[in-house]
Amino acid sequence: MSIIHNMKKGIIVFCAGYAFVCAFMFLFQDQLLFHPRANDSRAVSTLVKDAWKLETEEAELTGWFLQRASSLPLVIYFGGNAQDVARRAFDFLDPAMPDANYLFVNYRGYGSSTGDPGEQAFFADALRVYDEALELPHNGNIVAFGRSLGSGVAVHLAAHRDLAAVVLVTPYDSITEVAAATYPWLPARWLLRHHFDSSALAPGIDVPALVYVAGRDRVIPPEHAEDLIRLWGGPVDVVRVPAAHHTNIQEFPSFYPSLNEFLSRLAH
Repeated sequence: MSIIHNMKKGIIVFCAGYAFVCAFMFLFQDQLLFHPRANDSRAVSTLVKDAWKLETEEAELTGWFLQRASSLPLVIYFGGNAQDVARRAFDFLDPAMPDANYLFVNYRGYGSSTGDPGEQAFFADALRVYDEALELPHNGNIVAFGRSLGSGVAVHLAAHRDLAAVVLVTPYDSITEVAAATYPWLPARWLLRHHFDSSALAPGIDVPALVYVAGRDRVIPPEHAEDLIRLWGGPVDVVRVPAAHHTNIQEFPSFYPSLNEFLSRLAH
């Protein structure tokens, strides 16, 4: 009798613990997925003349526009979930960087942008940023550049606005699929509110894409990028870097030359 009692008690404890973990993942998924960072003060002070701002009813978005020439395309950059895009914009001040005009914008809640981060907020803001950016100097070709989490934002923009091309660095098919593979013992598909489902949109997008795949990526394993590549509706240039990890792929020799070559096709 005691054995059965102990088994029942163990099952109850297990179920309670499992339910607690599921509840925790559901309630705190925003904190697990989004990691807003303050902008690097040195980068901000250097970029002060390039400051750019967009006010909406829900939030004020801040960023930087790096203008080079009206004969070049405009690249709108969407960063990773913990990336300081001010630091990235500072890097692209280097004249040796691939030739284009660049717009870097803080997500809601990131840097000095106001509001709260979230999938639908990011998507809505990306469309607003694009619409506003049409007035910036460029040659008529606009490119969405998404890194990691930002790849889903770039794909969403490509599905809803007229783009010339897309650049995706360590992208995913969907955050849901990444979570399901990372936590196979959790009902991730039921728990997640932020799906970032690029796989559902990719087949209907026919613009060229440049995709970077990090072979040693443990944050977004490379098979998720490969799935997105197979689904893409347009031509895809793929740069696979077997030795790269999620955060250092841009440090490898193939990164910037391939980006420069890809963007040069859109200059005139």
